[in-house]
Amino acid sequence: MSDDAIEFEVPERYRDAPWRETWQRRTCSSQDGTRITYFTLGRGPRTMLLANGLGGRLYAWGPLLDHFWEDYRLITWDYRGLFDSDTPRVPRKLSVTHHVEDAVAILEAEGTERVALCGWSMGVQVSLDVAATHAERVAGMVLLNG
Repeated sequence: MSDDAIEFEVPERYRDAPWRETWQRRTCSSQDGTRITYFTLGRGPRTMLLANGLGGRLYAWGPLLDHFWEDYRLITWDYRGLFDSDTPRVPRKLSVTHHVEDAVAILEAEGTERVALCGWSMGVQVSLDVAATHAERVAGMVLLNG
């Protein structure tokens, strides 16, 4: 597992969400040393990795979180260079390939072997690249507006 859970402010809209008690903010280091912030929630036996659209984060998945939190453990992250994740030391390391490395680093930090991928917008490309380069980790995919 990665660093211990980090305290953070819960947006007003989610203060009464049924899954709030399972929500944690964590960090890990990617292959190039960039610190990535990610979020886990849910209590199901299966895991779904949510790849955001560019500029999106956990909050964009609200209806999906409400529906799946009891059946899945849900993981999403702030892409490198955005929000709470660090910007890489080398600016050209902001490509989809590097987001894929971040996704795999998160799965390794969580001790997760296989996930269902759910990608939205830019997250579709990230999900497709995870599936192409790490097929053994992919149990299925849902791709939205890619």
